[in-house]
Amino acid sequence: MKKIKNNKGFTLVEVLVAVVILGLLSSVAIVSVSRTQEKSHVEYDNKQNELITTAAQAYYQDNRTTLTKLKLLEVNEVTLQTLIDQNYIDKVVDYRKKEYDYQKSKAYVKKTGAGKYIYYSVLVGADGKEKSSTKPAE
Repeated sequence: MKKIKNNKGFTLVEVLVAVVILGLLSSVAIVSVSRTQEKSHVEYDNKQNELITTAAQAYYQDNRTTLTKLKLLEVNEVTLQTLIDQNYIDKVVDYRKKEYDYQKSKAYVKKTGAGKYIYYSVLVGADGKEKSSTKPAE
């Protein structure tokens, strides 16, 4: 008569291999999610900057006398607080729902030629760090 072997469980090696494979898969997933999250934060800041720049364009169009006084390559700025106070934009928050520093966050206009201007903005977080800048290269 033959003895029947009873193989009801996993060996230690099989369990260790499964744990290692799961660890590798989870580390790849965590890195991927972290990268995607960081990209979305940067994209959010860029969209906020575009919003502020558009509001600044409207502000400067309504206040053309400021633009006509600019000399070639001269830069003028308006704070985010001014844009909010004059209803060009609503309060702006970062991806963590924290408000930017409304006095240090600014939109700029630079005269590049006769009737030609470049608009850009710089957001400053409540922690004092610049979150994003769309300033053109000098």
